[in-house]
Amino acid sequence: MKPLRSSLLVLAVLCAAPALAMPLDTGERAKAFATCLGRYAAAAEHAVRTGGDAETSAARREMFADLLDAVTPGSGVAPSRLSSYRLGAKNAQARLFRMSYSTQDVVRARMAASVARREITMCDQLILG
Repeated sequence: MKPLRSSLLVLAVLCAAPALAMPLDTGERAKAFATCLGRYAAAAEHAVRTGGDAETSAARREMFADLLDAVTPGSGVAPSRLSSYRLGAKNAQARLFRMSYSTQDVVRARMAASVARREITMCDQLILG
């Protein structure tokens, strides 16, 4: 993403925060962005493996990376802590994707797919409203 376009996107999302049900506290925003960054990193990898829409997932991953970069300095949350949120969310999302595609238990696969979609939807609601 070009720097000016990226900055404008970040500014637009941050200014519209109350309408998007985004956390008002900067530290909570940073945590939410780090978590969504991890989820979308897993979604992008999963899409590549399964022939899904990797481009959209990668674009959203980059958007959350830009948002996280914008709020981290004033968040009061250590970058190592944010990295931990990101990695934890990525691992959890990847586990859900694996379970939804590789388990022989149809009920568990459906439940995992449903939870995976719900987690991504929560992230989408932060940026799409």
